[in-house]
Amino acid sequence: MYNMIFKRKSFHLFRDNKTRTYFNENNHLTNEELEDIYKAFKTFIPLIKDIKVEIKIVQNNLTTCKRGQEYCILFYSEKKDNYLQNIGYSGEQLDLYLVSKNIGTLWFGVGKTELLKYNELDFVTMMAIGKVPERAEKLLKVTKECVELGLAAAKPWGHLGDIADAINSHAQANGYSVVEDIGGHGIGLEFHEEPFVSYSCPKESGVLMVPGMVFTIEPMINMGRCEIQMNDPNGWTVRTEDGMPSAQWEVTVAVTDTGYEVLAY
Repeated sequence: MYNMIFKRKSFHLFRDNKTRTYFNENNHLTNEELEDIYKAFKTFIPLIKDIKVEIKIVQNNLTTCKRGQEYCILFYSEKKDNYLQNIGYSGEQLDLYLVSKNIGTLWFGVGKTELLKYNELDFVTMMAIGKVPERAEKLLKVTKECVELGLAAAKPWGHLGDIADAINSHAQANGYSVVEDIGGHGIGLEFHEEPFVSYSCPKESGVLMVPGMVFTIEPMINMGRCEIQMNDPNGWTVRTEDGMPSAQWEVTVAVTDTGYEVLAY
């Protein structure tokens, strides 16, 4: 489960922002892969056994979701008590299955379709899916490796700079850059506390790591330059300055007497 969550491929757009090319123009799911999705879904354990849930995979033109995906998975359910939680539970299992097959996902709760009924069940929500191109897959893989190397450097009486050096060195060795303006943070009485966990400072610099200290490791690794912009009207969306793809994984870690313990990922 840990390794599968690390490979999650969630997208806001299934598009290369540099070339403005949508993934579905050059990357396609096969009929066999689509059939395997149906088979896998039937094996998932429901949260509530007496609520019937089914999925239907449709072409993207049969929904209002226009994010560059190739297909949408429509979720249908009996509308009994807690049916939404039940769909969320099954959908999470499906999400993890898809990422294990190099298929990107986007939950699109506001999406609409004219296919409101399927096998006498009601339409509830949808998930957009698309095949992930190889270069995006490599970026995700290297970002995962960066976090793992950062974790390996989390040792009592070492420095936060040791984590930064491990992450930055691996990213640069693969031709990527590390965002300098956004980093991890301490966790204590408040969710976001000091110290700021940089991924660009030198080895043996920064705050000393001591047993009991809790913080996040969440580097943003860019395929292009490290500069970012935050000029979206919503005030929180972060984009790369050059429009190149970026990936990020996050873990919450506690420093122990002998190393570290991952608390959340």
